[in-house]
Amino acid sequence: MLEQAKQYAAELARWDQRIIEIVAIGSFAETDKLNLVCTFVPEPVGDSAGFFWVVNLLVRDEYEQLSQLVGLDNPVDLGFKIGEDIYLPGGEIVKETEEQIRLWSIDDGGEL
Repeated sequence: MLEQAKQYAAELARWDQRIIEIVAIGSFAETDKLNLVCTFVPEPVGDSAGFFWVVNLLVRDEYEQLSQLVGLDNPVDLGFKIGEDIYLPGGEIVKETEEQIRLWSIDDGGEL
């Protein structure tokens, strides 16, 4: 599932060129959902803007069926960062954690 998640993240970054990094939080094996966090530059001016940005990506995924095309069997939830805070679906806000798997980054040679 890791390779599929990396493909998915790379395509999301291609769709929204403000994304500079996408990480998975939590364990792939411990959850029914894949929780991805996008880092945008510039950062969203507030949580409403950030949620709007990730909803646009999720709607496009639903329309183009990207997650199915890359072979992701689990549903995907998208969150975003503002500063050190990670905003997750459902309104949960957590601090940046060590339990992250970098799936895509512009610093790793990711293309836009």
